[in-house]
Amino acid sequence: MVRLLGAAAVLASSVLTGGVMAKELDERVKLLRQTQDAAVFIKSELMYRAPVFEECFRGRGKIFSAAARYIKEGQSPTEALERAASEVGRLTKGDREILTEYARGLCAEEVGGQTANVSLLITRLEAAVREAEAERQAKGRLYRSGGVLAGLAFVIMLI
Repeated sequence: MVRLLGAAAVLASSVLTGGVMAKELDERVKLLRQTQDAAVFIKSELMYRAPVFEECFRGRGKIFSAAARYIKEGQSPTEALERAASEVGRLTKGDREILTEYARGLCAEEVGGQTANVSLLITRLEAAVREAEAERQAKGRLYRSGGVLAGLAFVIMLI
């Protein structure tokens, strides 16, 4: 009886571990899409209103909202967005690099330069979303199945 309870606990923990790993891939796709949508909105704001960055970033997804908070604390828009990209979410090094390159071009003097920078960000985020979705499809099922199989293997060894 104790062995069966132990086996069930091992199986459940393995299945949950695989699910958590697959969920991290889902979170990355969601965060990148959210950032891409925010960038599209920011581009239109820049083209038609030329707002202050804190105002423009506020409420535009996790990364830009965090950047708005850091700007309000006194950081420059470039520093704030770089910090937000490094602290928020489950981004890969390449994803963070896309955002930090955008942050470096934030303080372009004219609106045309800023909108071109946002357009480049949107294009690069589209590619990152496609890559993240492909990774999620390839590895998500692998992690879930691997969790179940690893759990079953442990159960067999216990029994």
